Amino acid sequence: MTTYYKKLNLNINHLPIDIKKLKGEFTFGYGDTLSYYHILDKEYLNSIFKNVFITPPMTIFFVESIIGVGPHQDAGIFGCLNYYITPNNFTTKFWLPKENARRRKGLRFNPITNKQEEVLLGYVKDDLILVDSFLAKDNEAYVFNNGEIHSVEAANHIERTSSRTMVQFQWGNNVSVDKIMETVRYTL
Repeated sequence: MTTYYKKLNLNINHLPIDIKKLKGEFTFGYGDTLSYYHILDKEYLNSIFKNVFITPPMTIFFVESIIGVGPHQDAGIFGCLNYYITPNNFTTKFWLPKENARRRKGLRFNPITNKQEEVLLGYVKDDLILVDSFLAKDNEAYVFNNGEIHSVEAANHIERTSSRTMVQFQWGNNVSVDKIMETVRYTL
């Protein structure tokens, strides 16, 4: 059985989190949808998440978005821990494809060929079956399987003017939700 997500109660210092100390230089993004930033003050981050990780994450980003993200699978990572600072009533949904599910196509720059190339992007929502979802609250942590098809949607499809923010901890390729659970100290 596929584990899509698990909510964790982390033993952390629940300070009022100062985003200005976390949001560093822009790293990469997906249009206006989702932006990833380096962590500006790693000592500050460590003061919040001290003694949480048995096996430290490979990469940590500050993540911000204003609008949702359609159904897709993340490339390069299969599991991560998201600590939601302000989830802003966005729901993360998990999907299974129907037979012959269609995918959208688009252009992406390939740094190896140095050309724009047509690639498969997200899925057509009408060709998917909703299988699970969660609605994170402020200062909650979820381990989730971003190798599965998932989307992020605003509650009641309301347009947002303030951003959804989180710290995302990544362990790399082929690290499952269950394996991440073994690397994190938490209480049930």
